Amino acid sequence: FYSRDGWLIDLNDAMKDLCGINNANGSDAERYWRNLNMFDTPPFRDALSAEDRDALRVCHHMYYPHLKVDRYIESDVIPLLDTEGRIVNYAITTIEVTEERNLIYQWNQQQREERAVLSRTDQQKRLLNYLLNKSDRYLIHSDIQHQQLTFFRTVGKPDYEFTFSEFEALLAEGEGQALHRLLTDPAAQTSQPLTVHVTRPGSDAVTKVRSFTFTPVYDADGQLTGHEGISTDISTLYHARLELTELVRRAKDSGRLKSGFMASMTHELRTPLNAIVGFTGVLEALGDSEERAEYVRI
Repeated sequence: FYSRDGWLIDLNDAMKDLCGINNANGSDAERYWRNLNMFDTPPFRDALSAEDRDALRVCHHMYYPHLKVDRYIESDVIPLLDTEGRIVNYAITTIEVTEERNLIYQWNQQQREERAVLSRTDQQKRLLNYLLNKSDRYLIHSDIQHQQLTFFRTVGKPDYEFTFSEFEALLAEGEGQALHRLLTDPAAQTSQPLTVHVTRPGSDAVTKVRSFTFTPVYDADGQLTGHEGISTDISTLYHARLELTELVRRAKDSGRLKSGFMASMTHELRTPLNAIVGFTGVLEALGDSEERAEYVRI
């Protein structure tokens, strides 16, 4: 209880515990509270005046380190009136809400963290969608139980769905069986992502090549349930590699032809040169005879 002027009159044992009066330094704590006017305390300073007749409820941080008091409380201030409506005293009821406040604070903190995670996830989705669209790539999900492959250009929105057999039919001969084994055989899995290249005829009669990189997914029992992966169109790279291979082959053929030509030319030049050198030796041996003149004519 407080007087109408805001000075402490009395308090029960529960309030003494809240105010730190039952601590080791209880006498100092009680002296502090009796010398502190209610209207000067932080929770009531701006919210309560001596003219108010209505009850007031406040929730505040009761923090007095020198009294070893640090808790959150909810207080109701009730003016007690006489028969003429004048304030006689104030009754204050208080309960500690530290645990509830901490739970609410933790919940709010979790909500903020969840919103931050959702915001980052949304940003990453938008970036991933942009990259998928600009680079002609698809996210892939395979489901062994339903024997289904799903392709995503936008996260969460399937673009294409095939059964395993439908997709295998689109591939070149032999590649379908290899892909089926990769998708369904636990023995074909490794701890590292698996990459396979598949080819199929394009609508413009140009072979299309895609690279598939899969990471196996297992359930809680360690059973293979499917794969998550990415598919990339590498047709341009594939055809560039073919062209480069052809250019290298032509360069090697050109080198062999050049070597053969040089060997042939060497033989063709050496034969007449040998004859010329031989005739020169004969001319030197004949001196100025008529036979020499005949050789010179020849």
